Amino acid sequence: RHTQQLFETKITYGNKQKSLYSADDIVVIEAIISEFIEKDNGLLIGNIQAGETKMIIGIISLALDSGYQNILLLTKESRALLEQTFTRVFGKFENTKRNGQRVDIYKPRHNLPSTMRQAQLKRPKIIVAKKQADWEGQLNEFFNEDNNPGISSQKTLIIDDEADNASIGFRQQ
Repeated sequence: RHTQQLFETKITYGNKQKSLYSADDIVVIEAIISEFIEKDNGLLIGNIQAGETKMIIGIISLALDSGYQNILLLTKESRALLEQTFTRVFGKFENTKRNGQRVDIYKPRHNLPSTMRQAQLKRPKIIVAKKQADWEGQLNEFFNEDNNPGISSQKTLIIDDEADNASIGFRQQ
């Protein structure tokens, strides 16, 4: 399984090698996915620079292994952060397969189609998108049952990587 390989990833600090994911990290990730599966929702909050992206990548991996077909990863309205997040996700999931099917990675305004062929629709998908009102339309088109029949019955996980940043529709009073 890809998740097992991900959890066994080693990194080098100076002349020492250490596991990227600690045993505690793995327990937390597994608990989060169990909660999502049991309750169909969940919330992960972390401190800035506390390793959320690493945890999010672990959560995405285990979610895909657990049968989620669509992962929507939202970032704040920053092109630099979008590119950084997309690059990290792409680097971890390019050329990976779940249940024998390639994982497709998309970005609105780059390569996310509004309609898909059934073969494409059946493959696991990760969409990295900015939390920005003018991207909302393309995401709505993609997740519309008329454009992609059957998508509403697929398990979908939405992750807000920058929940500290206001959501779409936020207006300061």
